[in-house]
Formats: sequence, structure tokens, C-alpha cells
Amino acid sequence: MFASIENDRLVLEKAGKMKQRLKNRFARLPSPASLAEELNSERREAAKREANE
Repeated sequence: MFASIENDRLVLEKAGKMKQRLKNRFARLPSPASLAEELNSERREAAKREANE
């Protein structure tokens, strides 16, 4: 059970409900692996540009 304050009200929420709400909130974010690959790709491109200068 989790407690929080929303609009001056005490809200009690079961752990399973909160977990599902958080999963739904962050479901749209890309997975960490794709973020790492995106960063690696950007660094490779930057390195190629720097090598050609």
C-alpha cells in the first residue's frame, strides 16, 4: 500500500495498481538498449566527421 497527497487529499493505492500505472506511464519510452545504440551511432558518425577534417 502506498500513500500520496493529491489536491490536498490523502490517496491510498495498492502496490499492484501503482506498478501498473507506472508501467503504463513509461511504456512509450524507448528501451535502454536502443538509447545506448543511438548514442553509439551518433558517436561513430561524429568520429567519422572528425577524421575527415
